[in-house]
Amino acid sequence: IENGVKVATPLFLCLISVELSDVIFALDSVPAVFGVTKDPFIVFTSNIFAIASLRSVYGVLSKAVAQLEYLEKAVGVVLGII
Repeated sequence: IENGVKVATPLFLCLISVELSDVIFALDSVPAVFGVTKDPFIVFTSNIFAIASLRSVYGVLSKAVAQLEYLEKAVGVVLGII
């Protein structure tokens, strides 16, 4: 707040862009989820969980990466299978 007026900082603009990209990613995955199931409840909940948990999973992995010595190899195997 400057002079009684609320202002947006660069950090706030960064937060908005990151969260907007999460929402766009979730909306983009709706057709893929409908390819797996026709149940709207599953589609809705999977997208909500994707938006809510991706950020926290990244936080956990970024802190634990030093302790996970086989992480790079495991990710390579998973991506190779996919």
